[in-house]
Amino acid sequence: MSDKKKKSAEEIVDSMAEEMGVKGEKAPEDLANDLGGIFGVSSKKKKKKKVEPKPEPEVEESEVEEDSEVEEDEVAEEESEVEEDSEVEEEPEEKPKKKAAKKKSTSTKKASSTTEKSETVGKKKKAAAVEGVFATGKSSSSDYVDDSASSYLDEDDLGDLNPKGGANTALIGVIVALVVALVGVVLFVTPMGSDLMLVFKGEYRAQKDAQIAKIEEDFKKAQEEAKPQFGNLTITGSPLYATIKLNGEVQYGQTSSGVFRELLLKPGISNFSNLPAKEKQIIEVTAPGFEPATFELTEGKWQGGKGPKSFNYVATLLPSSEWSKLEFDARMGSDTENEFYGAVTLNSVPEGASVMFNNKPLLDKDGNALKTPATFTSAYVKDDKGKLEEVPVRVDTTIDVGHKIELSFEGQADMPKYGTQLERQMWTCNKKDEGAIKKLPKDHTIQHECDYTYTKTVDFNGLKAYIKRREDEKKRVEEFNAKVKEAQEKMAKGELTPEDIKAIQGN
Repeated sequence: MSDKKKKSAEEIVDSMAEEMGVKGEKAPEDLANDLGGIFGVSSKKKKKKKVEPKPEPEVEESEVEEDSEVEEDEVAEEESEVEEDSEVEEEPEEKPKKKAAKKKSTSTKKASSTTEKSETVGKKKKAAAVEGVFATGKSSSSDYVDDSASSYLDEDDLGDLNPKGGANTALIGVIVALVVALVGVVLFVTPMGSDLMLVFKGEYRAQKDAQIAKIEEDFKKAQEEAKPQFGNLTITGSPLYATIKLNGEVQYGQTSSGVFRELLLKPGISNFSNLPAKEKQIIEVTAPGFEPATFELTEGKWQGGKGPKSFNYVATLLPSSEWSKLEFDARMGSDTENEFYGAVTLNSVPEGASVMFNNKPLLDKDGNALKTPATFTSAYVKDDKGKLEEVPVRVDTTIDVGHKIELSFEGQADMPKYGTQLERQMWTCNKKDEGAIKKLPKDHTIQHECDYTYTKTVDFNGLKAYIKRREDEKKRVEEFNAKVKEAQEKMAKGELTPEDIKAIQGN
């Protein structure tokens, strides 16, 4: 750093006069003032005024020292140039003014250059606080390059953010590590990575063909497993017209006329179609005067392979007693010439159902229509002339003809119609007490010892629920068949997915 003391204008003039051989002569006062303006110094020695520096962004000491050295070197350089200018060859006295004018011009250029450099140094100090911008070159105080017109900042302007520093190197390393990790995840975790590995190995097509074949195989297997297996259950045995319950419920069938009738143990076979073969089926058969029979039909008991399932159950009920057996045999062996009559009781839920008996409205003795609940031993009907006629209810009806009974709610379309057929086997023999039996003729038959009754309660609400369940099951089967058909079409196009298989298994 230069330690030269800045000279006043008078001292500079005296020095020049001494060199020019005019020592001792006093230079004009206005000349000294002019020279002071040229060299940027005052004509009188002035004390430097201490100025408080304005707060600026933090700058490293090394950079501040470099800038200070640059400024002092520039001032020293100006003074040396002034001294060089003073060491010119002596010429006649009439030329000093020209030289002075020349020196004034030179000094003006130097002062202008000095101002520009000072501004550049100031700009560099302010730019040192700018972060994140890289410069294209580096300057020093000894080899100054004027880059004030450039839009770039040099490395000195970045302060602590040196692009060649360890922090940036570490950041680049972290980014590279993340990229490598991401590539590893894609290659070894995601399906796309697996596919790429197969392509590199040349096994992509074979693997995809194997996957498609596996999906099709799984679909066929799932289709077989999920496909509802239905079976036809046939029941034979005795007595005929025994009541059959399936899983604790009476089963119904609908006739061509729209009447729902109970499924009973009929002559030949009683058929239950489309029973779920994978579910346990409990069959109960009951008849008056006989011990009930119960049978459990499980999946393994069905007969048949992959096709339709079937099972035949023989329900042979045993009489509850020897006397009951004798009475039943006598009842079934009697002819229509015998006069055995019984009482019929009909109930319904809800009450108020109209009754048709042997295809005619059931009337009381006054000709009024009977509605449930109703108990009667004779049916009053009108003949062709409109006259009431009493017809006792016979027990020994023609075999397999019986009495036809229908219950319905007139004017209520949402209520189903119920029908049944009262046969000989369906009557209940209520044995008379010993006193009543002793009063009978000695040649009486065992049937004379019975009070025959038939009681039937029809739950229309339960019947409606049964019909709805049957319709829902039918709809479910139709939807399942539609899904299977859709899956088959997808399989033909190669678009079948595991989700399609699960949808079928969910049914």
